[in-house]
Amino acid sequence: MSGSNARAPWYCSRCQGEDTTDVAYPDEKPQTFHRTLGKFSCKRCEFTPCEDPARLGDHVRLCRAPDPVLISQHRDPPSKPTEYLRQSTVDLTHPTSPIPGLGIRRPSFPITRTVHPPPRPNLANFPVIDPRNYLRIPEPSTITTHETIPLRSYSIIINTELGIIICVNCGKSVTPRGVVEHIRAHAGAVVDVPSNLGATLEETFSLTNWKDVAFPRGIRAPIYGLLIFPNAFFFCGRCGHGYSSESSLGTHQSSPECPRVDDEPNEHFLAYGQAFAFTTSKFAVDIEALTRRDTSSFDAAELYMTTFAPPPDYSRLPVSLPVNTQDLDQFFHCEGWIEHLAGMTPVAINALTSVPKDNEHAYISLLRDFIFGYFTEIGKFIKGHSSHGLMRKMAQVSDIDFDGELRCLNPKSYKDYGRELVRMLYNCIEQARGQAPREYYPLTPSQTTFLLELHGVLIKPRCSPENATPHIHRVLFELFTQLKEHGAVPNFDLTVISYLVARSMGESEWIRTSEIGRVVAKLMWSTRGVVLYELQTVMEEEKLSTADAYQRFKKFLTDGQDSVFTYLFNTATLLKSIRGEEYGEAHSFISDALGRELTFRGHPINLDGFLAVKNALAAEYDKIVKEEIFFNQQIPDWFKREFHISSFVDDVRNNTAGYSFIDHPQNGLTKYFTLYGEWLLSSPHRAAEFADFIGGEIVWKSAPCLALLKSFAKLRRILCTRKIIDVGPSVRATEIARDLLRNVSGASMRSLLILFHNMCIVGVQDKTSHRILKKRFTPGVEASDTAQVHLANLVFFRRFESDLIRFFRGDVDANRYNMYLWPDLKANLDGDTISEDLGDATEEYLGTRLQILEFRHVTSAFLRYHFQDEEDINSDRFYDLLSNHSTKTSEQRYGISRDTLANAPMHHIKGCLNATIKWQHLTHLDGGKPLTLQIGATMKVLIPELASEQRQFISTSELCTLLSFTTSY
Repeated sequence: MSGSNARAPWYCSRCQGEDTTDVAYPDEKPQTFHRTLGKFSCKRCEFTPCEDPARLGDHVRLCRAPDPVLISQHRDPPSKPTEYLRQSTVDLTHPTSPIPGLGIRRPSFPITRTVHPPPRPNLANFPVIDPRNYLRIPEPSTITTHETIPLRSYSIIINTELGIIICVNCGKSVTPRGVVEHIRAHAGAVVDVPSNLGATLEETFSLTNWKDVAFPRGIRAPIYGLLIFPNAFFFCGRCGHGYSSESSLGTHQSSPECPRVDDEPNEHFLAYGQAFAFTTSKFAVDIEALTRRDTSSFDAAELYMTTFAPPPDYSRLPVSLPVNTQDLDQFFHCEGWIEHLAGMTPVAINALTSVPKDNEHAYISLLRDFIFGYFTEIGKFIKGHSSHGLMRKMAQVSDIDFDGELRCLNPKSYKDYGRELVRMLYNCIEQARGQAPREYYPLTPSQTTFLLELHGVLIKPRCSPENATPHIHRVLFELFTQLKEHGAVPNFDLTVISYLVARSMGESEWIRTSEIGRVVAKLMWSTRGVVLYELQTVMEEEKLSTADAYQRFKKFLTDGQDSVFTYLFNTATLLKSIRGEEYGEAHSFISDALGRELTFRGHPINLDGFLAVKNALAAEYDKIVKEEIFFNQQIPDWFKREFHISSFVDDVRNNTAGYSFIDHPQNGLTKYFTLYGEWLLSSPHRAAEFADFIGGEIVWKSAPCLALLKSFAKLRRILCTRKIIDVGPSVRATEIARDLLRNVSGASMRSLLILFHNMCIVGVQDKTSHRILKKRFTPGVEASDTAQVHLANLVFFRRFESDLIRFFRGDVDANRYNMYLWPDLKANLDGDTISEDLGDATEEYLGTRLQILEFRHVTSAFLRYHFQDEEDINSDRFYDLLSNHSTKTSEQRYGISRDTLANAPMHHIKGCLNATIKWQHLTHLDGGKPLTLQIGATMKVLIPELASEQRQFISTSELCTLLSFTTSY
């Protein structure tokens, strides 16, 4: 380029002379772009200016930034000096006119239907208001409930006049695309929201695209559900847009975006405003169209009292089975395992049965879910055949030997058994694919084929249980019913047995017999479950009788066959004697002269530390009550009352569905059930924050109500941990999770009882209930202060909680809240959560993490050291021996009612309670007020003529046998 130092443009010379170019933004008409200072710029975003018009075109056709012209009308423009603005009155009958960027939708009713003439534009006439002081009533165009879409549970409403969704929690409009995320932001995972809710709402209510929503002109009645801003705004008399300052309004009215007809003067007025969430521009509303809240004319608490659901008729609820089986403690071992694994390192053996994380192989997560569903179906089959003798046959191993019965599995067992089968299936699949670290499993050609087909189904997009379950069953049936070709074939040629051997190897040695037993038990009972699934399928397809179908598959379930089951069962028989000689390794020892410190796995634990744990839990409980339940306001006097628990009446032999002593009319507790709900709604501000009131009904708001429910749930978890600390030696966490507040229809008796004039929580020890068909009751009594707090929680809060849960999740979950002692928002507290909470509390204040198993170990060790030499309370009484029968027989046949459990020996109940009280005294958890076991029937005695002769309290000698304490509540 001679004669010039300037460098020529890099872009095409044919385009060099183009000063303009026409390009269209997505879904819009083409616009003209001008070159400025030699470069083209995007009108909507910070795109780097460029010289090439083609490059600009590529960007604009994909640019999704909003139009600044539209944005300028939705937010306050920058202030600048303006002319004096003449004030004038606005014509309320001015029709709606087009606004650039906003569509037009005629209102379903005149905008002047309830509004008043606008006042003079004087800020003194518009003080800051509190919107909660006004009663909001839905317009006819507002939909608050629907037959199939639970709008109230989602806390959303539909305004059909404007065609928008409004969230009543925050008072904002929501787009269909963002409604699911918005609801979950308020409610979390408590409320189930389908992912296609936005599309469903659009189709059902013919919603308007947010760009086409009609912007209200002039001044109108407030739109129900939308937030009313507390401060007044300056509104343009031509387009109706509101601004926070007069200078911002002047800037707006001087801009070309504000429509002007000829020399139409600038007019404005003052009013309160509302806004849509997709624009910051305000529109004017007349709050005089609303009614101020007046406690004398509207009582939210009274409405709550008259509209809550009545107590359910528990006798009409479906009968639920009480069986809750757990893993069987059977132990298996076999000679020849070491030889089978000779030459392999423990690390290599562990790799043969390990499962990587889900993100390494996505199909593992699907396989796990489908296996859980598979066991759920097996559970249904078991229930369906429970009365026809098939379950007994399924456990018949020979003509004379029975291994119990194949009984119902519970959901925890589904996961336990399922995880084991996922381990086995994953490693077999990987070997079939040629991806295993070594060829270990003796897979047959048919097993390999079925495993590869299962893998192919699992990796398909949108794989469903309907597609995968038949393949899963075919693989499992092929593995568990595999037979040896002849008697001389080694047992390790069976794939399931080879998996068991590898699974039983630890890091450097065989794992403990108890751990091996859990694995083997799952395999043996899974064999029966898989065969039952096949048996059910064959009966349906071939129309066979139960007896004929069983005979076809009998060989896979009985002894004397060259099968997987035969090997497992005979190994189990051998290991029963081995387990009897196994002792657990000692993990603790007393480390001081007074026996108040125990070293557990190298960590010192002092008895005084348990009181520190309890005090910390009590402080946290009180803090939540003050801040999150009563919102730092004065706590009502009724919440501070003390209950006289020793005087409460409880019919411990009453098995009527739904019965609990807290409902007994003589105790007078039912009158307290609604006090918290009345208190919450007695304040107009609290009532407005938590609910709307439509047509004589309470419509709860999800965000504040679910936050309150979560606070109640936190209190319950603290109480559960505090109860475990108080009672001492504890039942299993999974058994605590099933504690009942009321009797379940046709099944278990409640766990919360009054025994010997103390409030007790009776644990059901059911680890072997499925084998002996007998439950073992283990009652524990809370210390007096904990019992007072626990009872107050149940009496004052539980009814209100169940009302809210009924509103957001339905009757099933509400009944769960009424029936169980430890409910959570979507399900009851599970054993893992209870154990983790206990571990967190003890780790912080004891310095050692004691989850439920470790806690049981430590408390039992302390009590065994201090009380193991006391008198045996199981010995027979001489007045019973004189009658030539034992004390047990006397209590079963001739005893008077002493407030103990039916069908449970009295000395067992008294002994358990006695041990709990001793624990509280030993650890000072009783606060210097030890409990007393009082004998005195609160209901009718069994033999009336003896009632008047019975003592009301234990004699001195009996009391010394039970307890040396004398103070009661």
